[in-house]
Amino acid sequence: MKLFGIETLFLASTFCFAAFAPQFAAQRSASAATPTVQVDPAKAADVLISTADKDFLSLIEAMPEDKFDFAPSPSLFKNEKGAFDGVRKFPQLATHTIEANYFFWSAASGLRPDVDSAAIGKLKSKGEILAAAKGFYGVRAQGRVNPNRDERLRLRFK
Repeated sequence: MKLFGIETLFLASTFCFAAFAPQFAAQRSASAATPTVQVDPAKAADVLISTADKDFLSLIEAMPEDKFDFAPSPSLFKNEKGAFDGVRKFPQLATHTIEANYFFWSAASGLRPDVDSAAIGKLKSKGEILAAAKGFYGVRAQGRVNPNRDERLRLRFK
């Protein structure tokens, strides 16, 4: 015995949507308040980047020294098939991220820090990599505000 056909369910759901849509729209427009304070894009970006800085440093600090050379392998994934040849180990990922941070931050800030990227890529120990990461965040802290770039950001977001 068939209680409701697909057509009946479709019509009922369409009716409910049509009947309640104006109320939902009114609630949404009332709750979507206009911001009263203009947020500086440079400050907003700085908060996001600072949070990522802390997370990245915490990640390096949390990795135990005896497992610092970790790389995923097929034994970790019971039902997965895949090739793990050439997969980067944790130190390689960390140094790659530090190198990329220098590259992108230099482009964004206009600063050219005196850092040898090739040397960063060769770091292996947890202490060396953590020091390199903290070194980058020290450089980033020095060049947080570039008035020329910040003004261009403000013009884009107006």
